[in-house]
Amino acid sequence: MVEITAEAEGRQLMARDVLIIDDEASLARNIKAYLEEDGFRALVAVDGEAGLELFERLGADVVLLDLHLPGLDGWSVLQRLRAHSPGTKVVIMTAHGDPQGAAQAHDRGACGYVSKPVRLSELTQVIRRCLR
Repeated sequence: MVEITAEAEGRQLMARDVLIIDDEASLARNIKAYLEEDGFRALVAVDGEAGLELFERLGADVVLLDLHLPGLDGWSVLQRLRAHSPGTKVVIMTAHGDPQGAAQAHDRGACGYVSKPVRLSELTQVIRRCLR
């Protein structure tokens, strides 16, 4: 008999694709590396347009989306993602976190909201929760 621990069960869920849309390149690279160590496949886009293009070409189970992006802002990206793929899970990441922003993100269809600086362990918990 094989016992499945919570950790092993969580790892089974993580053969998932995550698209990180964030203009802070070093943060995006760190998140990507952390998620890949934890079993996710991750891609990075540094602005909203590039993120939407990657999503349309490759898809993703979860999108980690910064709100303050050059050009097309995060709210606009979220709106387009919802229109194109309503079932895709989106987690908002912002340096300007507040309760109203979290409520607005939820109202606009995001499944999670995290404030920067991002604690990577918290971020993976939010992703797991979104994938349930």
